[in-house]
Amino acid sequence: MKIVHILKGKADPNTLNGVNKVVHHLATEQLRLNHNVEVWGIASNPAIIRHQHDYPLHLFSANKNRFFINFELKNKINSLPRNTIAHLHSVFLPELYAVGMALKKASIPFVLTPHGGYSPQSRKKKYFTKSIYMALFEKRLLSEAHKLHAIGQSEVNDLFILAPSKSIVLLPNGQDLKEVMFTPTKTLLPIERPVFGYCGRLAKNHKGLDLLIKGFSQYKKTGGNGELWLIGDGPDKHFLKKLVRKEKVNNFVKFLGEMFGDIKLSHFSKMDVFVHPSRWDGIPMAVLEAAAIGKPLIVSQATNMGDFIIRYDNGIVLNENYPLNISKAMHKFNKLITNHGIKKIGANSIKLVKNELNWRTIAKQTISTLYL
Repeated sequence: MKIVHILKGKADPNTLNGVNKVVHHLATEQLRLNHNVEVWGIASNPAIIRHQHDYPLHLFSANKNRFFINFELKNKINSLPRNTIAHLHSVFLPELYAVGMALKKASIPFVLTPHGGYSPQSRKKKYFTKSIYMALFEKRLLSEAHKLHAIGQSEVNDLFILAPSKSIVLLPNGQDLKEVMFTPTKTLLPIERPVFGYCGRLAKNHKGLDLLIKGFSQYKKTGGNGELWLIGDGPDKHFLKKLVRKEKVNNFVKFLGEMFGDIKLSHFSKMDVFVHPSRWDGIPMAVLEAAAIGKPLIVSQATNMGDFIIRYDNGIVLNENYPLNISKAMHKFNKLITNHGIKKIGANSIKLVKNELNWRTIAKQTISTLYL
């Protein structure tokens, strides 16, 4: 069987785009399992490739008319052997709709991973446009898919509403423990323990960062002695900085900007607890990285990590995603750090990734449950 991952992008893991990271790691692990794997990307500048990769990577120029694919990509689809399965990543993209229809014409089956794109909260953005697009194009793409891939239980529910007759396979995101091996870099940051950390897009509604800052503010006002690090960039950075000043915690919140590789992992290693209070999400890659590096977690139910954390006892799940509950969770970890009870929780995070949420296990499951 030949596997072809297709996305809009370059599968570069050194970005804040989770789809690129998932495609890169999944294709890498499938290749290590001796499968015939390729990655095809549609990009505005296909000549530039910055990341290292072992799988064959073919990049195609995007058309001005996004509902048409270029001649080279069309020929590539038509030349695929009949034992190929294509794996399309992300939704509401005219390019992937065109690819899906070309695959159908060439009698090549494809599976579709929405990566959270069908969640009700995500669809609220440009709701009118997306509703029309869903009726005219996306419904057909869903109907032609061989199977649908959900990353978390919340996504299973979203997909069932849209396509109740389709086969939906639940497989979480993963993490390679080798990927978090790094050469430590020296930090010049003065640290007030404990350090609560976040990494990802600075999108306040999606990632719940307004809740995080307000929760941290309550934690400080009620005797907490730690600080908060925010790694990443995004559309709401200036709003969040204003909120930090409004809450009068600007001396304890550090906006560290985008980080990748050893620098990012070095900062992760200096955190005591990783916090991710999303209002909606799949399984965020940064949460898995933090777990793999041995960090306890504070996460919302929307991260789809709740069942794992309860089973492995490696953090706190915010059943109600409110600032007060974030503050209480921070205080609980404050006490654990003081009493030296946090190391076991961090070790449980590593066990979770090693036993269940690793790319090797998930890559095997894609072959046995998603592609057949």
